[in-house]
Amino acid sequence: VGEKSYAIQLVGKWYGVSYTGNMKDGFTITNKEKAPWTPMIPPTRNIKVTKNWKLLTAEKPVDKIEVE
Repeated sequence: VGEKSYAIQLVGKWYGVSYTGNMKDGFTITNKEKAPWTPMIPPTRNIKVTKNWKLLTAEKPVDKIEVE
């Protein structure tokens, strides 16, 4: 009792809540521990990139470019 959206948090852990039974035989409330949330890690890859400067002078505006 006191849960929202069939889930409850107790002592820093989340539990799914389900109900079974009826008024005649009684009710059973079950709290099933949920796995902790793991943040998604975005996929990454290494790609070789070549930057060509087409300038009127031979001097590049920067020495290095980093792409994330």
